[in-house]
Amino acid sequence: MDLARALLMALLLVGLPALAQDDEDEAVDVDPIALAEMLVADGFPDRAMKELEKVDLEGKKVDKAMYYYVKGMALADLGERGQAAVAYEAAIAEGYPDVWIHLRLAQLRLALEEYDRALETLDKAPADTRREPVWWMLQARSYRGLKQPAFAYSVLVQGQQAFPDEIRFDREALFLLIELELYIEARDVGRRYLTKEAG
Repeated sequence: MDLARALLMALLLVGLPALAQDDEDEAVDVDPIALAEMLVADGFPDRAMKELEKVDLEGKKVDKAMYYYVKGMALADLGERGQAAVAYEAAIAEGYPDVWIHLRLAQLRLALEEYDRALETLDKAPADTRREPVWWMLQARSYRGLKQPAFAYSVLVQGQQAFPDEIRFDREALFLLIELELYIEARDVGRRYLTKEAG
């Protein structure tokens, strides 16, 4: 944690006493969601969850999308993948704007071996997510998990064409072809992979 972040967190935790000298009886309003987000970023998901417990979801000014997003991050860091996925879905339903949440949700579904749901998440994700190589990788791995190697390989080829400098597609395709015992094709892809890696 850098010094600036440490100082900011300390100020939030103690309630900015130096700024409250003019009116010591007036409580400083600390946003528990913002504090929880900072705690997750600094590696304290358990403390973040305690801060989120303070949030009144019925309050008019509560940013529910942000609440569920931060909760999802904290739960994911705590290894609670299923609950984290539910929280991310709630954040999306509340209109959380960052497209990366769809990719994080798909990653969780993949880790839970819920391959159909991972594909459903990717299909419903905004078009901007397809500009990220990870969208194609997650789709290929989901098809692979469903024992549909032809679809998985097709996605990898499309990903490689869309991102020719991204060697992860060649590496993933190489392993898939070896698994399918397509050794001639694997040799060609392997050579391309090694050339890119060396270059």
